Amino acid sequence: MRRIGTVLAVLAITAAGCSLAAAATVTVGPYTVPAQAGTFSANVNVQQFNQSLGTLTGIHISSTANFVVNFTIQNPAGNGPAVYSGANGAGAVDVTGPAGLDIFLTGNTPNQAGNLADGQSITYNSQPASDTETADPTDFGDFSGDGTHTVQLTFTSDGFGATGACCTANLQYSANGTSGGSVTVTYTYTPPDLTISKTHAAGTFAPGSTVTYTITPNNISSASSAGTVTVTETGFPAQLTATSISGAGWTCTQPKGPCTSNAVIPGNGSGTPITLVATVNAGVAPNTTITNTVTVGGGNEVNLANDTATDSLTTPIPDLTISKTHAGTFFPGSAVTFTITANNIAPAAPSFGMVTVTETGFPAQLTATSISGAGWTCTQPQGPCTSNAVIAASGSGTPLTLVATVNAGVTPGTTITNTVTVGGGGETNLANDTATDSLITAIPDLTISKTHAAGTFVPGSTVTFTITPNNIAAAPSTGTVSVTETGFPAQLTAASIGGAGWTCTQPQGPCTSNAVIPGNGSGTSLTLVATVNAGVTPGTTITNTVTVGGGGETNLANDTATDSLTTQVPDLTISKTHAAGTFNPGSTVTYTITPHNIATAASTSGSITMTETPFPAQLTATSISGAGWACTQPQGPCTTNAVIGPAGSGNPITLVATINAGVAAATTITNNVTIGGDRRRTLPTIPLPMR
Repeated sequence: MRRIGTVLAVLAITAAGCSLAAAATVTVGPYTVPAQAGTFSANVNVQQFNQSLGTLTGIHISSTANFVVNFTIQNPAGNGPAVYSGANGAGAVDVTGPAGLDIFLTGNTPNQAGNLADGQSITYNSQPASDTETADPTDFGDFSGDGTHTVQLTFTSDGFGATGACCTANLQYSANGTSGGSVTVTYTYTPPDLTISKTHAAGTFAPGSTVTYTITPNNISSASSAGTVTVTETGFPAQLTATSISGAGWTCTQPKGPCTSNAVIPGNGSGTPITLVATVNAGVAPNTTITNTVTVGGGNEVNLANDTATDSLTTPIPDLTISKTHAGTFFPGSAVTFTITANNIAPAAPSFGMVTVTETGFPAQLTATSISGAGWTCTQPQGPCTSNAVIAASGSGTPLTLVATVNAGVTPGTTITNTVTVGGGGETNLANDTATDSLITAIPDLTISKTHAAGTFVPGSTVTFTITPNNIAAAPSTGTVSVTETGFPAQLTAASIGGAGWTCTQPQGPCTSNAVIPGNGSGTSLTLVATVNAGVTPGTTITNTVTVGGGGETNLANDTATDSLTTQVPDLTISKTHAAGTFNPGSTVTYTITPHNIATAASTSGSITMTETPFPAQLTATSISGAGWACTQPQGPCTTNAVIGPAGSGNPITLVATINAGVAAATTITNNVTIGGDRRRTLPTIPLPMR
């Protein structure tokens, strides 16, 4: 059985007349004992029966470690008195220590027989001797009396040097004068076994960042440590600067140790942790692995093969991206300004070293003129550009400005793609280093306007049209622009068309020009001259349509313009007067009726009719007539096909009537006449006072 600090080995010896229970050497154990300084013991019990005599004839002890042994003859309590017969002279025991050191027992050595009372014992204490080995005793101690008598070996160790056997005690004995053999008690021990762990707190470790390490000594043996434990940084990494080291119960040399502690680390347990704080030095490159090693020692351990721990961290890596944008409307000859920005999307790692920005396949449709940016060194006119300025984590570098011109001859609507790449700066992810910016050259958008000069248009009149192409887009036109009369009106006959820079098919086009129509501007105007054809009815609306095309435009929905004019209508009025006189019943009244055309340019055409509406009841018409008029007698109506020119008058009509009998004096006789034809008529009222 095993107890903490105590090992028991029990030997039974039979009484006289019985055979020995153990007639040969018996090995008891091994027994595991602690490695640290301490005390442990083994008891060998010698059994006596019927007052028979048993004799402990000798003890031989050997050891691989430093120890002190006490040898005790014990009469256990409850056994009753026992007779003890001491050895002749000094009670000797053969003790072999480390390196052959011999030890013998002295003190309290009885030289004669005596009695051991119940529970009494006598002890021999060991001490070093010269290199003389004491002879084994032949008769070390005799016991008499019933019961069990104990030989107790107590070892006091000051620590052991290696795992394995510690000590062996061999006890020779006899019973009833008969040699019984020996009992061998073997002791082994387990020393503490220290290990060390080192970890760093989670984080991202860029130059200037703080790293916190936790260092913990552990004991993987069942035996507790003893004495001083030392923790040492072994080859502290040059990439770090230690700032402090500490732990409860530890005495540390600042800023990185070593640290010592006398606190016991229990078997299968851990000591209190140590906290080491350090800073990542400036200039440490991204993706650098920093390895930190720590060693534990002391504590009475003997296994030094597992005393080291290593912790590694890697400095973060920047991750560069690039953006490229432009602003404006672009057409041949226009300037394009690109803004190029290098970005770092890594959350904690700034860039390190040189960053390079390169135009990748500069587009043939552009000609670069300059590239620059604060802190950048650029090869003109389009790079590459380099900078050693640090781009902060989750930040951006100073932008670059690239200026270029759209080359002549680039077709409107052309997509120009421009690619840029960033690199360097300590990054390793190359999958996101390119940005593409695309612009589309602007497309002109032509429209057309057509107006006619103010005037009055009648058959034979001249009409002058002004036709102007316009560009409502920012991009100038490119190539040939065409202007075409679309369905020239039958009421007109074109006489000529022309304009500066235009080539025209006479007399009405089409016309073409290669002159550029600027963005948001107009081309030179065309003049189209035409005549209103004979026979065109007054009041006719003449619609004239023109179309523009070409010039690089693509929007054809707004390429047509329409101009309309209306031929002038004659405007007839009529006048009616009566000859002066005195009018009484039976009197004759002579009216003069004259048609007028107050239109400024239009002559009448077709039939004109004059009608009395209504003829007054106080009169009786007798005749009506006029040169060129055909009249229904006696009061009309009258018609004529004679033309009344603009601002002119037709032939007058004479109407003769008599005042009817019975018409009261002072009666006003009103006579109305109407003229019609050519879309216009007037109705004058002619009063005739009676006397």
